[in-house]
Amino acid sequence: MTVREPNPQPRLFSPPLSQVDWLLISLALMVTVAVLGKDISVGGLRWGDTAVHAMDGVLIHDWVMAGPSAWVQPMQFAEEQYGHYPCLGIGRHYPPGFAIVEAGFFAVFGISPFTARLCVVFFGLLAAAGTYLFMRTIVDRPTSLLAAVTLLTLPAVTLWGRQAMLEVPTLAVLAWGAVAFSWYVNRPTWRRYGVLLIVATAAILFRQTGVFLHSAIAMALIIGALRGQVRWSQALCSAIVAVGAIVVVTLSFEGAAERMFRGRASYPSLWDISALTFYLRQLPDQVGWVALLAALVGVITWPRKWRAHGVFLACWLFVGYVMLSAAELKWPRFFFVALFPFAAWTAVVAGRLLSWIPYARLRPAVCAAIVVGLCATGFARPTELYPDCGVVIAAHRDSIDNQVVLVAGTRDNHLVFAIRQHLPWRRAVAIRSSKLLYTCNTVPAVDFVSYANGPSAVADIVEPYAFARVFMAGNRSFGIAQEGWLREYLEQGGAYRAIASHHLHIDGSSRCRDETIDVYEPAQPLTRTVDYFDIPIPRSDRTIRIDLRDQSS
Repeated sequence: MTVREPNPQPRLFSPPLSQVDWLLISLALMVTVAVLGKDISVGGLRWGDTAVHAMDGVLIHDWVMAGPSAWVQPMQFAEEQYGHYPCLGIGRHYPPGFAIVEAGFFAVFGISPFTARLCVVFFGLLAAAGTYLFMRTIVDRPTSLLAAVTLLTLPAVTLWGRQAMLEVPTLAVLAWGAVAFSWYVNRPTWRRYGVLLIVATAAILFRQTGVFLHSAIAMALIIGALRGQVRWSQALCSAIVAVGAIVVVTLSFEGAAERMFRGRASYPSLWDISALTFYLRQLPDQVGWVALLAALVGVITWPRKWRAHGVFLACWLFVGYVMLSAAELKWPRFFFVALFPFAAWTAVVAGRLLSWIPYARLRPAVCAAIVVGLCATGFARPTELYPDCGVVIAAHRDSIDNQVVLVAGTRDNHLVFAIRQHLPWRRAVAIRSSKLLYTCNTVPAVDFVSYANGPSAVADIVEPYAFARVFMAGNRSFGIAQEGWLREYLEQGGAYRAIASHHLHIDGSSRCRDETIDVYEPAQPLTRTVDYFDIPIPRSDRTIRIDLRDQSS
């Protein structure tokens, strides 16, 4: 097959970016800070998994700060860290990309919920810049600006951009993957192809679902090879890499893979209409009706001269939809990675409408008005707020220093993070009720294992540890009987007495505005009769043993 002569222009942008471009990029970044930075310092960790992602960053931070002796034994260090702070997901459930960057933020700004969210805003800035640069390779400046602002003000992006979660960091890397693709198709050399593969692989380091980008690239290159635009060798290489990436991700992150595809030897979800349309039904909430309708028009009217980029965006959405629909576990936020094309298509329609304005001098003002409107809309969306349980740990800091404490309730992982936030490194051992009394994967319905069958059994399990303090978060139990038995034991067993009840409240339109954390201490001095605690690892037969003899009893 004869390959068409590549574009002799070696630059990604022709002409190169001007001062106006950098000014518009700065404007997009300011919108990002305004929208994603709203309420950044308000309250504590919010979504349930934020504590896991934050503690992954703390792990990397503490490992680097521990010095060369820890650097040569990373696995041993991680196990010891998990023994003190049993709240980690890195490696087994989540890739290390976000944790590595977050560790740097913790080193500079300190360990806190604010810092974790600040790191996400940083990735939001990268996503905005990447979107502008991708669009600028094919459209004019106003359209590129509208694409960047549209992406960062989509309802789903606004929601998750204010959480210390992996969605926006992954989106940022995917946006730069789009930039790399545009750079490659402008001049499809092997060097540029290698850069494209590297950036696409980097997306996997932030979230496993980023693996779909390799498949989207492979599909786009195969279509391009059929049209004689790229080499068949590169297209076939991409297909091989895509298959290999899926296999490697499935084998490397077994915990996440089992959650997604448990019991699925094949993909029957693709033949189930309800499952196949699950994410389709979520689009109005994820994207918004205006952007959704505009994106539909953008797909239909996409200019032929940008066909390679249009094919890439279509493959992006198609592959992302199919792969996520095939998974057994479905959640609206999982489709987050496939939202990038909607911003591009919506912006193209908006740019075309701007070009229809007869007075050229009026167009910048209209574009600015649209940007302000999008910014105001994104800023007005409420933030998922949650009270900061760290104030409770801070109030009892001296009494738990160098002690073994029990944290309980459905937010026990947030209490673990608060202990690390307010106490020096490894100056306390935090044992979670969800490790001591039972274990499960996310919710009781998934791999639930109980170690207690009633209040008396709870007493037999708890008393040998002689906990210096018990922190019991009590608003919601999700039907976990073991949490109720623990509270019954603490209130009626006689071994512990309540010394404080902290009623936390946060203003805002959040679903969890109130939380009560009760604090208990031994009613009389207790003697620890166990020297070790074997922490079970979820979805595994392994345990990690933590030595309690170094802690006061």
